[in-house]
Amino acid sequence: MKVLTFPESLAWIQQAGFVIQNNTPIFLPPFQSCVLQIPASAGKQVFISRIIARDVVPPGVVLLLITESGIWPSRENLNLFTKFREAFKEMRPLEVAPGHLFEMSEREDLISFLLLLLIFGWGGFVLCENTSIALNISHDECIDLYVTESQDLIRIKELWDTRLQ
Repeated sequence: MKVLTFPESLAWIQQAGFVIQNNTPIFLPPFQSCVLQIPASAGKQVFISRIIARDVVPPGVVLLLITESGIWPSRENLNLFTKFREAFKEMRPLEVAPGHLFEMSEREDLISFLLLLLIFGWGGFVLCENTSIALNISHDECIDLYVTESQDLIRIKELWDTRLQ
């Protein structure tokens, strides 16, 4: 995993082909979208992290850009997150380096970071280098899913609905 500053993350996002407006990725047509609810159960959040990393995100490099933290202080454990990043030799604070770039071989690490994001009630973007699928995870316990192909939208919604029942 490589950790990026916010400007480095924006540069990666643009290089990957996404549109940026006001320092935020935006998803214009041909992107289609739907909203996926995040269950409150920690067990289901573990499962969601796995679904996103293994079944939703296509092969290739993935950027997890954390854009919202501190919204629900009672839910988060910044010490845990800091120590976890230190295990990856990252000493800068989240505010300085909020981007986390994962290679295909690092999907298990992506699962772990996604889980912390969900449990802590943080928000951020999951962006794939091929720009066909993107997620905007909200602190409001929902995920805006953006896809360029209708069949991906159908596949992911069915996967979400059937596996989280």
